[in-house]
Amino acid sequence: MNLTMFSRRRWLATGVALLAALPLTSVLAAPFASDRITVRTEGAGPDVVLIPGLNSSPRAWASTVAALPGYRYHLVQISGFGGQPVGGNKEGTVAAPVADEIVRYIREANLKQPAVIGHSMGGTIGMMLASRHPDALSRLMVVVQPKSVPLPAQQFDGVYKSAYAPIKNLTLKRIPDSAHFIMWDQPQRFQAEVKAFLPAR
Repeated sequence: MNLTMFSRRRWLATGVALLAALPLTSVLAAPFASDRITVRTEGAGPDVVLIPGLNSSPRAWASTVAALPGYRYHLVQISGFGGQPVGGNKEGTVAAPVADEIVRYIREANLKQPAVIGHSMGGTIGMMLASRHPDALSRLMVVVQPKSVPLPAQQFDGVYKSAYAPIKNLTLKRIPDSAHFIMWDQPQRFQAEVKAFLPAR
C-alpha cells in the first residue's frame, strides 16, 4: 500500500515537472492573429458575429449591443477601416479574404455556428461567408437599402426578391424612414428585428 501511494506521488510530481518544462505556447492556444481583421468579444451567451460596413468600425453596433444583452458578441474590425492600419488589406481584393479570415476566426475560437449580422459591405462579406462556408454559421442578417436609391420602394423590393430568390428560409423586411445606418436612424425598430432574428438565449 505504501509503495503504491509513493509511486502515484512520484508519477504526479514527474508529470508536474514535465508540464512546467514545456513552453507556455505549447500549453495554451495562441490567440487569433490576422493582418486583415481583429475581433473583440463582449458579453456572454449565444455567439453573434457583427461585421461593419465600408470604412466603419464596431462602434456602429454599440447601441445595438447595449440594448440586447445576453449574447456573446464578436465585433469584427476590418484592417484599413475606421482609422485602423491597413495591414493585409493594402492591395488586392478585400471582401473575400476578410470573409475567409472571419471563418478562420469562427473555427479557431471554436464557435458553434454563430449568428452573423453584416451591415452594408459587411453584409456582402457575410453572404460570401455563408455561400462558401455554410456550415460555419446558423443564420445571416444583411442590413439595408440607403435612402439615395433612385427607385420606388416596391420596385426596389422586387429587385431584392429576384436577387435572393434561390435562397431558402429568406425573410425580407423594410424599415421606413431610415438612412444607411439604420441602427442609428431607427434604433428601436432595428433592435426589435435583431432580437427576433437572434437565437433564443
